[in-house]
Amino acid sequence: MSRRAIIGVLLVVTTLAVYSRTVFFPFITLDDNQMITNNPMVRRGLSAQGVGWAFSLDPPTGYSPLAWLSHMVDCTVFGVERPGSHHAVNVLLHAISVALLFILLMRMTGALWRSAAVALLLAVHPLHVESVAWISERRDVLSMFGCMLTLLAYVEYVRRPGFGRYLLVVAGLLFALLSKPLAVTLPCIMLLLDYWPLNRFTADRRVLGRLFVEKLPLLALAGVSSVLTFMAQSRFGAVQPMEVVSLGGRLQNVIVAYGLYLWKIVRPIDLAAHYAIPAGHPVWHVILTGVLLVAISIAALRLARPRPYLIVGWLWYLGALVPMIGLITVGRTWMADRYAYLPAIGVYIALVWGVADLRPSTRAVAIVATSVFAVLAVLTWTQIGYWRDSIVLYNHALHVVPHNPVIHNNLANALFRRDGPGDRDDAVSHYLLALQQKRDYWEPRYNFAKLLMYQRRFGDAIALLREAHDLADSDEKRIKTIYLTGIARMALGELDEAERLLRRTLLMQPDYPRAREQLDILLKMKASP
Repeated sequence: MSRRAIIGVLLVVTTLAVYSRTVFFPFITLDDNQMITNNPMVRRGLSAQGVGWAFSLDPPTGYSPLAWLSHMVDCTVFGVERPGSHHAVNVLLHAISVALLFILLMRMTGALWRSAAVALLLAVHPLHVESVAWISERRDVLSMFGCMLTLLAYVEYVRRPGFGRYLLVVAGLLFALLSKPLAVTLPCIMLLLDYWPLNRFTADRRVLGRLFVEKLPLLALAGVSSVLTFMAQSRFGAVQPMEVVSLGGRLQNVIVAYGLYLWKIVRPIDLAAHYAIPAGHPVWHVILTGVLLVAISIAALRLARPRPYLIVGWLWYLGALVPMIGLITVGRTWMADRYAYLPAIGVYIALVWGVADLRPSTRAVAIVATSVFAVLAVLTWTQIGYWRDSIVLYNHALHVVPHNPVIHNNLANALFRRDGPGDRDDAVSHYLLALQQKRDYWEPRYNFAKLLMYQRRFGDAIALLREAHDLADSDEKRIKTIYLTGIARMALGELDEAERLLRRTLLMQPDYPRAREQLDILLKMKASP
């Protein structure tokens, strides 16, 4: 076996070993229930109806049909009673992507140990735990797998141009985009690789023009994917309007987020499952981060000729983050560890090649590299442990980001479901904290109302549901609120009002089975003497 093959195998084995404990973890309540365990379309496994649904705009996430299909395949093969198997698929995809990155860099540069170091950083950096240890983020690992295949196909196309090889590039990009639209920046990354290390840039404008023209079909695919994703997110009210987060606030978030991702790459501690959108940032923080980003950009440009990997790595990082950086705010987060999965590779390339060009002694490199990778592996192992169940994950997130209404709501839900001694009281406390930290937040009102109904405090629940209805930003939320209010009125014996609300629910959503069942029960109650 060649040295390259041995290193590739070791990279895969190392990745599998670091993430091995995830196969003992359950599903968590952070989207796993919505996407898998409580999703009838996914639970029933792969089917013709499921395929049609996955490729529609109906799934409650961005446009990622292949990720949905992969969950359906998992449910067909493993069922939903074996979450460890679902975790294992994530880990395996991540390990294969690590090996493919190593092969890609080797094919382009021939630098064995540098390529291995970049791949190992992807394998064991704590910033990527969220993408791998979270079953719902199958989108990330599946899309990364597609990205690596696409770039490898592109390198082969560059070496031996041909229509068939170009079609392989198109097919790879389509696979990556249909897994998760984080791949929309791949055509631009290909242009960066044309500059270095593929060295396709020349002074001839016609050659440069051809490099851009050959990317146009790929850019068109990326554009279609972006539009579909925006439509899918808008349909569920996930895209935040400008009045929620102003343009100035978004620009501040962009600047600070670029700096924070860099900081987390260098100092990967205090990582959380959710970072709440801040009300604002200190002016000095924004200015200092902006100056740092500009300084790095100028330095990379000035060194572009002698050290082209610096500008390529830096622009890879900046460009690959654009779709997730917050100019268009989706959901209730402004940054997330998973967003750095692909962009961080650019920083790894710049760092590894930059250190190697300093010509340090082999012994010093071996000692420092071994120490760094050992520390990263330990930190990753520790970070993975926070994903062992929902309550541990949410408590850790609140330790890192105390002002976090989304996590307070999620923790309250998890405590409500666990129903241990004192859990219900703790759940109430976290619902109240979520409402205190974000007064216009629909979810904790709705969920708190369900807890109050469980405690038979129907009047208090109705008051909360009235507020929730006024705050609902989608028909789905309005329907849920109206239905639950009808159930509360029914429990209070207000049968006429309950009937009106249940009929209104069915008018808005005729295929709401629970509303139909409850209405039938109510009508029988009214008919009985």
